[in-house]
Amino acid sequence: MMLHRIANGIIEEATENGCTVIAFEELTGIRDRLSGASWGHKWAFD
Repeated sequence: MMLHRIANGIIEEATENGCTVIAFEELTGIRDRLSGASWGHKWAFD
């Protein structure tokens, strides 16, 4: 449910600002790159 709200918020903000493209970062190895960030381990991604 939380990810759904976040996704809708991203789309809403993009629409309000006239964005036609939404790009996402490559998440491969993100846990290694953010090893000191405990919040990074709570993300849902695959």
